[in-house]
Amino acid sequence: MHLRKIAVLAVALAALAAFTGCSNGNTKAEPSVADNEQSVTEDETETAEASQPDTEAATETPTEAPEPADRIKVEYEIDSSKYDSVLTLWNDTDVKKQIVTYVAAVTDENSEYFIPEEDRIVVTDIDGTMIGESGTKVNNDDMCLKSPQEALEYVKSIQGDTFSERIGITYGQMAYEPMKELYAYLIDNGFQVYFVSGNCNSLTYALANNYFGADYAHSIGSNVELQIDESHGYNVVPTGSYEGSWNEVKCYRIYNQIGKRPVMAFGNSDGDTQMLRWVADNETYPSAVFMINHDDKEREVAYDTSSISKICEKYEFTDVLMSENFKEVFGE
Repeated sequence: MHLRKIAVLAVALAALAAFTGCSNGNTKAEPSVADNEQSVTEDETETAEASQPDTEAATETPTEAPEPADRIKVEYEIDSSKYDSVLTLWNDTDVKKQIVTYVAAVTDENSEYFIPEEDRIVVTDIDGTMIGESGTKVNNDDMCLKSPQEALEYVKSIQGDTFSERIGITYGQMAYEPMKELYAYLIDNGFQVYFVSGNCNSLTYALANNYFGADYAHSIGSNVELQIDESHGYNVVPTGSYEGSWNEVKCYRIYNQIGKRPVMAFGNSDGDTQMLRWVADNETYPSAVFMINHDDKEREVAYDTSSISKICEKYEFTDVLMSENFKEVFGE
């Protein structure tokens, strides 16, 4: 018999029983067939709905891959003799040619690649890019408790200390000579060079000023939390705790301090990748991006060079192998 007919009959019988006094007050009422029918129907509906594919999710449009930036490729010819008179501490490689050609192209007022001086902005990492990895004697938490001037005074005080017994150099010699030469070359051609580091602001300034003469305005380090100290007058003092992380935040700090997108960048590790990508994808001016690859275990130290080469290949950075491009590494 159809369930609905059974339900109607059950209701009629229940009404009749109540009318004739057959219902016992102590007897637990059983659910009606109609209730059962409704329950089964709801359960089956829920099961059916659960088993149905989510058509909205199934038809959702896949996320499109981001479009690559329209980078401006420099195609510019200069007299080959001009290579010999500049960057003399660099070997005559494609890397040196690329640097010199780029600088010539963007400083030529008659060139389609010309960049006004106010927009010739370079950002570079310090440790492992401009100088040897500074190590715990310099790169430690105590440096972030110092003011910028105190940090500089400390760095100056250890210039005669041994930096590497194996290589035989002091802290006063730890800057890469080819990069010092490159820094001076860029300054001479109207570029503004900013030192960007994961180190705290005080240490970043101390290293940039001591080895390259950069002022505090051209030093961009990691922010350290500050606090007010009224133990002796009213003072602002660092706590030593960093604000945020290093990597993507490098881009944010550059943007906030300079207010413009750089056109040239140098780094040496995966921690510099975000900064280098941001510079490389400049669509207003041609850009030039380089990664120093530590493959010279004799004159410096060998890192995992393959990982840097892979990053350069993936993002079209220039891979600067120390062994091939630096005539010398450290100063005498």
